[in-house]
Amino acid sequence: MVDMSDLTDGAAREIVMDESVFGIEFKSLITLDDLEEIFKHDQLGVNNMHSYIRLLYDRVLRGTPLSNRFRFVSSAHCSGMAIDSEPESVRQCLVDRFMSTGNTECLHLWAYNTRPVGAHWLLLAINPIREVVYYLNSVNGEWTNYPAMKDIVDLSIQVFRSQRDAQVSRTKSSNITWIQNRIFKIELNVMEHEFLATAASKGECIWHYRLGQLNFYDIRELKRRNMVSGLREIEIPREVCEECVKAKHYKNIFNKDAGSKSKAILEVIYSNVCGPIQVDSNGGNKYFVAFIDDLS
Repeated sequence: MVDMSDLTDGAAREIVMDESVFGIEFKSLITLDDLEEIFKHDQLGVNNMHSYIRLLYDRVLRGTPLSNRFRFVSSAHCSGMAIDSEPESVRQCLVDRFMSTGNTECLHLWAYNTRPVGAHWLLLAINPIREVVYYLNSVNGEWTNYPAMKDIVDLSIQVFRSQRDAQVSRTKSSNITWIQNRIFKIELNVMEHEFLATAASKGECIWHYRLGQLNFYDIRELKRRNMVSGLREIEIPREVCEECVKAKHYKNIFNKDAGSKSKAILEVIYSNVCGPIQVDSNGGNKYFVAFIDDLS
C-alpha cells in the first residue's frame, strides 16, 4: 500500500484515508517509530491501526457488495481520550456514521483504543438497526470496565433511532443489547449438502447410523422423494440394531403399595445429604442431612 524503503529518521509517509473507508477523509502519517511498534511487538498506535484497516478495505471490501455490509469507525476521532475530552464530538461522529447507511442493515466495526493510548485495543461490531453491539475483548473482560464507552455507544444508537423515526417497544427503548465475545453471522456461499461416502461396501446400516438411527422404511422414503443427495437404493437388513433395541427398553414401575420390610424401629434407616445450598442458613450452614426410619 505504501513504500517505506526510503523513509529516513524523522521523516514520515502520508497516507490518505478516503471517505469510503471511515466516512470522513483525513490523512494519517506513518513514521519509522510506527514500524518499530510492529517489529518490536510494542503497543500499537492509531496510525498503524488505520493503515491496517485501509489495507483490509482495499484488499477485501472495496468495489465488492461487502462494502455495503461492513463499515469502519475512525479510531482517531472516536477513542477513549476523545470520549473524555469531547464526548459530544464522538457521539456525533458515530451518529453520522450510522446515518450514512440509512435504513440499510450494516455492521459498523470500531477498533476502540483504551487508555493509555495504544496500550490495549478492543473491537466493537455495532448493528444500529437491530440495536445490537458485539463486544470482543480477550484481555480486560466485560464492557463494564469502560462505562464511558458503553454510554456513548448506547446514546448514539438512541439518537440514530430518533433521527430515523424508528418505533420500538418501551422495554427496548433504553435496553441496547450487548453481546460479549461472540461471533456474528455473515452470509456465505456453501456447497450443496451431499453424502460423499456412498460405497456399497459400507453396508446398509451405515445410512441408519448417519441419519441418527432413522428407521429403514423412512430412509427408503427419503430416497423415493430424492430428499438426500447421494443416497442410494437400500435393502432393509435382517440384522437388528442393538442401540435401537436398548434405547427402546423401558423400566418397570415401582410398586407404590409395597409395605415396610423392617420389623423394628431403627432396623432400616434411609439417609440423604442436601447441599451445598447457595444461601446460607441462619446458622451459616450450607448442608443438611435427613434420617428416615423405615418402620415409623
